[in-house]
Amino acid sequence: MEDFYLPSLFQNDDYIKRSYFVDGEKYDLLSLNAACTDHDLTGLIIWPISEYLAWFVARKVNLSEKSCIELGAGSGLPGIVASKKAKYVVLTDGNELVLSLLERNLALNRGDHKQEVRRVCWGERSSVEGFTDYFDCVLGADVVAWPNSIEPLLQTVTAILATDGAFYCGFVVRALSTERLFFQKAQEFGFVVIEHDDTFLRTSLFSEDNDATPNHKVDNIPASIRCTTQKLRVLELRFRDPLSVKRPLSFISDHPEDNKWLHASLAC
Repeated sequence: MEDFYLPSLFQNDDYIKRSYFVDGEKYDLLSLNAACTDHDLTGLIIWPISEYLAWFVARKVNLSEKSCIELGAGSGLPGIVASKKAKYVVLTDGNELVLSLLERNLALNRGDHKQEVRRVCWGERSSVEGFTDYFDCVLGADVVAWPNSIEPLLQTVTAILATDGAFYCGFVVRALSTERLFFQKAQEFGFVVIEHDDTFLRTSLFSEDNDATPNHKVDNIPASIRCTTQKLRVLELRFRDPLSVKRPLSFISDHPEDNKWLHASLAC
């Protein structure tokens, strides 16, 4: 008898529809109710850092008449929020189950501008060759989780980001060594890194006279953001010298014999 394997038979696709309110706008998204043990399916969960980045996009990023792509989009909240303002938004992931979820979430939040879902794996040449133009904005929530994923991620960002564009990275520190490596690699790829504080949230946390009296609008900020024990950060990466950007000539995917583990397990 011939063996066969259908991953869908062993995956929990019992999605729950929830409403998320980001800076006064309502978004309906499907996601899993609990964390998945498979690291490649963490995109089926909406994590606090995704909501945090979504709020940052809504309040701080000018996307009028601009293009935007979200890498490792998972459920797609930041990218869907961006689609309210951007003229063109692409939500991407490397996992087929997550891509299917993205399609469903995009259908629940269709806007007036162009939106699409595409498969993109970091460090993979074929994933970026299909794009005909550079993106003004790249988003990524919790995309710096594994040391081995940093270089492929930055290869992809360098390949698709416009010279005057910005990569907004929703960042959670899980290991100081990974954080140090990310900053080191970002510098090597020609980026400057700017860290944004959380004042874009504090504008709703206190009364207008700034006397530290709690504002009734505090409830606008999701409990997942206010109550998380994680330090949520937004890092902005821009090219150090926009006039001499060095696009990647080689990708991780060009040398599969040297990166077997990476291609077998990378969540992109």
